[in-house]
Amino acid sequence: MADSRSQLLFPPVLGALLGGTCVGLVESLHILGQAFGTRDYSGIFQAVVLYGGAGLIAGALLAAGALLLYLAFGAMPDPSRSWTVSWLAVFCGAGFFVARGVIARDFLQTEVLTGPAQLWLLLGVVSFGVVFYLFTRNALKKTFFSFLLHPLGTGATYGGLLLFTLLFALGSALNNRAGSDVAPRPVAPSLTERPNLLLVAVRDLDLESVPPDELDRLAPNLARLQRESVVFTQAMAHAPAPRESFASLLTAQVPCAHRAVGPTAVLPEEVDTLAEVLGRQGYTTGAVVTQVGVSPSFNFGQGYDTFEFLRPRWLLRASEASYRLTIQALLHRWLRPASVVAGSADRHYRDATEVSGAAVDWLRRHGSERWFLTLQFSDLGLPLVQHPQVARLAAEPLAQASGGGGLSEADRDAAYRGELAWLDRGLGTIIEYLDEHDLLDISAVAVVGLQRNAEMEGGSPLSDERLRVPLMLRLPDADARSGRRVADPVRLVDLAPTLTELGGAQEGADWQGVPLLREYALRDSSQRAAYLEESVTGARAVRDGAWKLTSERRADGSTREALFFLSEDPLERDNLAHRDAARWKLDQKREELARLEQELCHSAPRAMPPRSRGGQPLTIEDCEVLRRLGYQEGFSERCSELGP
Repeated sequence: MADSRSQLLFPPVLGALLGGTCVGLVESLHILGQAFGTRDYSGIFQAVVLYGGAGLIAGALLAAGALLLYLAFGAMPDPSRSWTVSWLAVFCGAGFFVARGVIARDFLQTEVLTGPAQLWLLLGVVSFGVVFYLFTRNALKKTFFSFLLHPLGTGATYGGLLLFTLLFALGSALNNRAGSDVAPRPVAPSLTERPNLLLVAVRDLDLESVPPDELDRLAPNLARLQRESVVFTQAMAHAPAPRESFASLLTAQVPCAHRAVGPTAVLPEEVDTLAEVLGRQGYTTGAVVTQVGVSPSFNFGQGYDTFEFLRPRWLLRASEASYRLTIQALLHRWLRPASVVAGSADRHYRDATEVSGAAVDWLRRHGSERWFLTLQFSDLGLPLVQHPQVARLAAEPLAQASGGGGLSEADRDAAYRGELAWLDRGLGTIIEYLDEHDLLDISAVAVVGLQRNAEMEGGSPLSDERLRVPLMLRLPDADARSGRRVADPVRLVDLAPTLTELGGAQEGADWQGVPLLREYALRDSSQRAAYLEESVTGARAVRDGAWKLTSERRADGSTREALFFLSEDPLERDNLAHRDAARWKLDQKREELARLEQELCHSAPRAMPPRSRGGQPLTIEDCEVLRRLGYQEGFSERCSELGP
């Protein structure tokens, strides 16, 4: 009787255990292949554990079903076929569910598969199951693999997989922690008159929605930086995805050129990063980031002496390679709070206080050197968090969403202001440390948004409400700190050349930006247009100070164009693309968009055009252009020498 029960109950459990394990192995290997080069193999181990456990639970349910059938009909199922059916039930059932999400996310870049696509996937899975069963239904009874029918056989197989993948996990356990610190370096003679450089990148930063008097109350440190900085009011990110914008900051290339596009693409080794350029100049380079997409797994640490990814506290200590597993996402969503959370957000990102703490620790070690420090904050992205310490600063009381539902616009706005105040508190810790140690006035501080509130706003993915970002640059020269506003359109790719120029270094190979402090105003307008792109829809756009053309290919192969005259239509409400009076401008912008796409995305690596720098003199006319655009003489001693 005991033997009969074991023949009845064990095969479904054992087959389901390995069925779930196989699904986990396939998905984890796919994730690893999508991010080839990450060298983080810990996801395979977690997949074996999580999916194996899920398969074990499913197997117990299947065994209970087999027992009920036995009690009802009295027929003992063949153990080999019971094992095979259980393996197929779990592998095909879980495989369909996982494949549906993976195909939508990684191949079609949509949230869900359409009905026809799901039907084809279902037919494929069912066909596989039928063919597999017909060819293997008796395999366990007649071949060497019959050992899988016994608990020790399947257990040994699963244990072997567990041990094998654990070795891979241990081999990459230290891969994504902070890099080993570097020994203190003396300041090179060429850098004695050069500033330290602090780059602060913030996702979803939107300062325009906060009135100046309220900004003083909510975010006094950001307000101070605005007053003491050159503020570029028409700065454009090149893509609505924050990781693509961050890559553009580091490489001075648009996304189609640096190719770190999509959720898993790796930053190529051949690009010349800002950290590499400044490191060659003698700067000590460090970074603290909180977003998984810009972690060392994806090679964003290229060129930095130290690059610290403050990993979120994911469930079961997941890593960058395993947090994207479908089963992890389900567990995370099940245990995840509502979109506005009371307390900590550390399962999603590490907040501003932790970033500022890591930054101050780094400055304690390297503040006496010439340094370049990059900080990336995620506080303003979803999920928004209630911080009791700053709740009184929010304009409206925050009502908790019930049942995970949506928030009212007023609640969301109040939550955003609370997060802005919390971000400012962390930034203030860094500014205070620099001030106390006499570092602030010998440092250039750049604060830039990676995209603007993209997850909270509607509209086109390439609209200005998503891509026109805050950019402020506080210079070490006291005479230049006037809170001056520059309305000339600039781009994120221009920031790296600007910081490089401040550091006295040569620009990186194939950089596509222009320094903002002197020469930008002297460039031809065609060399200052912003090229914008969105990887999911394939939309492309070109934007200058007055005009913007967006081109998006539809599913039927046609192209939708939108032309806006921004000087009179900043909200992009009036599409002029089909008006005869604007036909000349539409044709002109089409040519400009095609030219930029060819030059920036498809051309071979090329040298940047010659610029006025070094010993080349500026003319009185050049300086007059600089003055008309609001650039002070403090930016160029050569203009001062030419007189008023």
